[in-house]
Amino acid sequence: MGFIRQVRRKAFEAGKSRDKDWMADYAVSCFADDALKWSMRVHRDVLEDWDVLQRALMEEYCKYQVSSVERLGAASTTPAAAPPAAPGVISPTNASTTTGFIRIVAETPEAGSYLSKKVDPQFGVLRTCTELADAARVSLVPLMSNYGVQLVMCRKDFPEPYCWLGIGLTNSLQKGGQIGPESFGALCPTSAPASHAMGTSAKELAGPARSNIWLFHSLDSCIISVWSNFDYIYVLQPMVNLENKRIFTASNCPKFTERRPDQNYAKARLIFEAA
Repeated sequence: MGFIRQVRRKAFEAGKSRDKDWMADYAVSCFADDALKWSMRVHRDVLEDWDVLQRALMEEYCKYQVSSVERLGAASTTPAAAPPAAPGVISPTNASTTTGFIRIVAETPEAGSYLSKKVDPQFGVLRTCTELADAARVSLVPLMSNYGVQLVMCRKDFPEPYCWLGIGLTNSLQKGGQIGPESFGALCPTSAPASHAMGTSAKELAGPARSNIWLFHSLDSCIISVWSNFDYIYVLQPMVNLENKRIFTASNCPKFTERRPDQNYAKARLIFEAA
């Protein structure tokens, strides 16, 4: 579990690797959203014992949940880790590139079944589809970094340079359009594999677009987007518009739907399905 590994590394850097009380307190201070709610339900003894807390986190988050981790320390220069919502996330650096499709698992079948190879012509946003024949073929490329994987789409359907699956921020209240606690984005084809400020085919972006934000969940093949900004980290929850099938992402789902009262959205998971 990436989050546990990062807590251990943070403790080592702070000279606290043998101080289990410090590690438990630090881990709990990182909880937000669903993870914070979970911490309020468990017994206090669980939160104060690092050995017990590690086991509890593994048991709770072996299933997929959307959550986020807050504040990993303003003075830290260590890249942000996978949050509690993504246990078992690994960087499969020894694995070869795998080609397949991205299956959409949503709250309702109306959201569609796969990531489509057709981009919304008006906004440049990727959509879902119901038939495998219309699905985008994607290569999962392992990376030797905390970002985990890159997702490269078939160049026949997405000519270079816009062949990297990424997210472009479409709404952000942060300075310079950076990621924040109420930021929204859209799944879109982006250019360049590792640049933090990429060009993109999506229109009306409020901030940067990135493709180096994907983590691969080894337990259930779930693909998770994690976007860090200085000392904060955000898990972007995929949201499918049930009318036009556009795929958006949100760091705060209630705020996202609250600002769109006249539209219906469904939370979704992105599952990599090898061909």
